[in-house]
Amino acid sequence: MAGFTVSRAYYAMFYVAETLLAEQGLDLSKHSAVISKFGQVFARQSLMDAKFYRMLIDAQERRLIGDYRATEELTSTKL
Repeated sequence: MAGFTVSRAYYAMFYVAETLLAEQGLDLSKHSAVISKFGQVFARQSLMDAKFYRMLIDAQERRLIGDYRATEELTSTKL
């Protein structure tokens, strides 16, 4: 269940980042491109606190564990 929850939280964050970039005229859909450009546009230019960029990166890493590495267990200490 934790993997499902982490995945849904990540996708919510991803879609927010994708939408914010679209409002800047940037139409990206590949996860790595969205995350990278989000950092360039919002974190590096201080348009948004850089902690949100870090949270997006961390959420993607946790989603990958939850979705693709069933042998690794997500616990509250990893969340």
